[in-house]
Amino acid sequence: MRKDSLKTCLWPSLVGLAMYALCLALGLAQDKSANDIHGIDFRNFTYRPNCFWGDPSGLPPIRVKNGSFDSKDKDGVKFDVTSVVYGDLNSDGMDEAVVLTECNTGGTLWWHEGFIYTMQNGKPVMLLRIQGGDRASGGIRGVRIEDGLLLVERLGRLRDRPVEAEYIYTTRYRLSGKRLLQAGRTVRRSFRGERKARRIEFERGKTSATVTGTTSGADFYVLRADHDQTMTIRITSKLDNARFEVVVDDATYAYRVTEWSEKLDYRGDYYIIVVSTGGATDYSLDVSVH
Repeated sequence: MRKDSLKTCLWPSLVGLAMYALCLALGLAQDKSANDIHGIDFRNFTYRPNCFWGDPSGLPPIRVKNGSFDSKDKDGVKFDVTSVVYGDLNSDGMDEAVVLTECNTGGTLWWHEGFIYTMQNGKPVMLLRIQGGDRASGGIRGVRIEDGLLLVERLGRLRDRPVEAEYIYTTRYRLSGKRLLQAGRTVRRSFRGERKARRIEFERGKTSATVTGTTSGADFYVLRADHDQTMTIRITSKLDNARFEVVVDDATYAYRVTEWSEKLDYRGDYYIIVVSTGGATDYSLDVSVH
């Protein structure tokens, strides 16, 4: 057979194969897009929280709008979505969503709870709940996803009370089907680090300061500021592996960020905790108050 005849015979097959590959790629792209959980608005979503001491049957489904629900009754329900974190927890190449919430039913109890969602057939499906608690009695302070593991930070103290948190307990979990399996031991560190905190003081006539340090864990600082002042904090590190947190009493104002600025509603001590996201970090922390 002549060479040009061979090309003529092969050309339709090659075109068909190319079209098939293109259609397959488009189909996969459409399927992936349909199952992309980032497109779900969890701040305008329906939840069934465990506000009544772990009993989800105690409340009807709650529909949040812009992250909040308030029945406005004297003894009604207030429910807030505090954060949404994404990451691949089951190694399928698609992210799951971890939604943190807090709920109050009119009393002093503020119940913290987490929900893990995945996508199935283009719809969000709740896999399980993350056990929480009431503020310093096991309240979920934050979550993050690292190397396919879910890290949950819970607040606690030596005596079981819902206020005056003393420690953060960090537990790693591996998602297995609809279960969370603990991976390794739970690690405890000081919440505010009062005994270790280095006080930041401005030179006379100045409203800012820069401190530097090296840590592979956490460094603690404290700064006194006044009501209605604006505090601005920024951290830089050569390997981009330094973050900071801002804590006042039991409240976390900023969680593992590199920049933060806010007009203050509290007069007193603001604790700034510098944390490493992996290995030793050399950091520079800039703080200003005006």
